[in-house]
Amino acid sequence: MIKVYINYPNKRIKVHVNPDCTFIQRMKKQRQRHIKINYATIEEELKNFKDNFYRFGSNKTLNDMWLEIDLADRKAELDALEQIHIFLSSHYKPFKETILNYHFCF
Repeated sequence: MIKVYINYPNKRIKVHVNPDCTFIQRMKKQRQRHIKINYATIEEELKNFKDNFYRFGSNKTLNDMWLEIDLADRKAELDALEQIHIFLSSHYKPFKETILNYHFCF
C-alpha cells in the first residue's frame, strides 16, 4: 500500500511508500478528502479522475487530497498513481509541472 498526498495549487504530489510514516499523521486535517483505491474501486476511481469528478481549487476544502492505493503490488499501485497524475495534468495546468516526490520513511 502507498499513501499519496496531493496539494493544489502548490503542485505537490508526495508518495509515502511506508503507510505508517509519521509524517502522514502530521499532514492530516479535518474534513480532508481521502480516497481509497483497491481492486474493487480502481476502475471507478480512475474514471472519476479521468472525468474530473474530484475538483481542485485554492480554497481549503478543494486544495488537497489523500489517496490510499492498496493493490497488493507496488508496481500496480505506482502505475495507478501515474495514470491519476496524467489525468490531473490534463485538467489542471500546475500538475503538468509536478514531479512525483517519493518519501521513504522506515
